[in-house]
Amino acid sequence: MSLSYPTDSCNPTPTIVMSNRFEILREALFSEIVKKRVNRPRRTLILTPSNRIKEFILQEAIKRWGVFHAVQFSGIPDGFSLLFGLATREEPSFISTARLSLYIEEILQKESLFTSYIQGDSKKIAPLARALAKGFSRWGWEGGPLKEEGALLLKKLEKKIDFPTLLTEKLSTPKIAYEVHIFGAAKIPKAVEPLLKLYPTWLYFLSPTPNYWGDLLSDGAIAKLDERFQKNKISLDERQTFEELASDTNPELSNLSMYARPLFTKLLEAPFFEEYEELKEKSTLTILQSDIYHLSKREELAFDNSIECVEAICPLLEVEELHRNIRKWLAHDKTDPKDILVLLPNLSLYAPHIELVFGGDSPFGFAVLEARGATQNSPLYALKRLFSLLEDRFSKESVLAFVASPYFAKERFNLTPSDYRLFHLLVEEYKVEWGYDLNMRRALLKEEKISDRGTWQRTFQTILETIGK
Repeated sequence: MSLSYPTDSCNPTPTIVMSNRFEILREALFSEIVKKRVNRPRRTLILTPSNRIKEFILQEAIKRWGVFHAVQFSGIPDGFSLLFGLATREEPSFISTARLSLYIEEILQKESLFTSYIQGDSKKIAPLARALAKGFSRWGWEGGPLKEEGALLLKKLEKKIDFPTLLTEKLSTPKIAYEVHIFGAAKIPKAVEPLLKLYPTWLYFLSPTPNYWGDLLSDGAIAKLDERFQKNKISLDERQTFEELASDTNPELSNLSMYARPLFTKLLEAPFFEEYEELKEKSTLTILQSDIYHLSKREELAFDNSIECVEAICPLLEVEELHRNIRKWLAHDKTDPKDILVLLPNLSLYAPHIELVFGGDSPFGFAVLEARGATQNSPLYALKRLFSLLEDRFSKESVLAFVASPYFAKERFNLTPSDYRLFHLLVEEYKVEWGYDLNMRRALLKEEKISDRGTWQRTFQTILETIGK
C-alpha cells in the first residue's frame, strides 16, 4: 500500500494526497518522511485536527521505528500561527476568541459603535461583544469585506491584535525551513494559502469517493438556483430537467460538497495523488458507505442496528444516553467493552460529563485515550485536574472537568448527576468564560481596564444577588 510521487514539493501550491482510508494516507505520510530523512535537510511539521489523529500517526511510527526523530506535531490553528510567526519580521499577536471578546467589550463601552443595536442598553454590550469576537475570529482567517462599523472596530483592534488575513502582504522568507504535512484537514483558510507557498507542503485529504464531488448540489442549493432561474425567466421544462439531473446523485455527499468545494478548486491547479479501497456491503452502514463511494442513490434501504440516531439537548444528556445504550449492548448483544470506541468532536467539552457518568456506579471500566498519567478515579487524577485550573486560567471547561472528576464528585462531596447537571446549567445560563476574578484577568492580560464579566467570582455574586431578591 504505497503512493508514488515526487520527492520534494517545490510547487507554489500544496501537493494533495487523497484516499478514503486514513491508513492509506498515513502510509503516504510515512513515505514522504522517510524520503525527507535521506534527501531533504529540513524540519518536519505535522498538523492534525485532533490529538486522536496525532496518536493514530505517532503510535504506528513508534511501533515501526521506535523513535520519531526531528518531527514536530501541532494542532492546526497553533501550527498555522507558528508558521506565520516564522514568516513575519515580528512575532504576531494572535489571541483567543474569549480574550478578543473582552477587548471588543471594552471598546464598545467607550466608543459610539453599533448604537442602533445597543440603544443605550449596557446589558446588550457583552453578548454583542461575544458575537463580534466569533465573527472577527473567522474573518481573521478567511478575510472578506467589512461593513462600516465593522471596519471602524477593526481599526481599534489592530492597535493590539494581529489578524492572519492582514499579514499576508507582509510575509517573507521563513526564519526556519520547515516542510509541512497537514493531515486530515477538510479545509485550508484563505489567509493560509499564501503562507503555504513559502513552505513545501503536503495535504492529506480524506475523501469518501474517487469521483469528483465538488460540484454536487444539496436540495437547498438546488432550490436557491431554481429561484434564480425563475428570475431569469428560464422555462419550466429546463428547470425541471436541471433539477432531475442535479438530484440524481448521492444525497448524503451532496450535503457535504459545499465544505469540500474550495479544496477541489485547488485540485485544479495542484498536483494530487490518490488511492482508494472499495468497501464490501455487509450492513446498513457499509451499504451507505458504498453508495457514497459510487455516488449512487437507493430508493429503499433495509435498516439494521449498525446505525442509530439519538438526540439530546446538551452534552451531559448525550453522555447519559450513550451510557444507557452501552449497557443495553452489553446485556443483549454480548458486546465486549474493549470493542467499543467512542469518537468525539471535542474531548474537552465532553470529558467532565464522561467522568461523572462513567466514573460513578458504572458496571464497566473506561479510558479516555487522550488522557495521560493517573486513572480517572484516583485522587492523583483529581489533583492533576486541580493544578490544571491555573494553567487553563480557570476556564469553564477546566472547572467543569475538575468538579466532575469521580474522586472529587463522588468520594469527597457525594455529588450526584443531578447535582452536577444543576451546576452545569447555572454555568451555561450565567455565561461563565474564564478567570477566577478580575485580578487574575488583569495579571494575565497585563491590563488594568478590563471587565470581570464571565469570571467565576462575578458569576457567583450574581447568583447570590438573584437568590437574595
